Amino acid sequence: MFSEDFTKDSNIVDKTEEEHKEDLFKDIETSKMNLNNLYENLKFAER
Repeated sequence: MFSEDFTKDSNIVDKTEEEHKEDLFKDIETSKMNLNNLYENLKFAER
């Protein structure tokens, strides 16, 4: 009963290896920016 309410009909398309690489590089770049921001904020933290 419940599963019928939440079942969505759609085709799942796998990403190509190149798309996976692009996503990985984007994630790495985002992580790098976040770490840099956190590091900069630490400079102003009270000890």
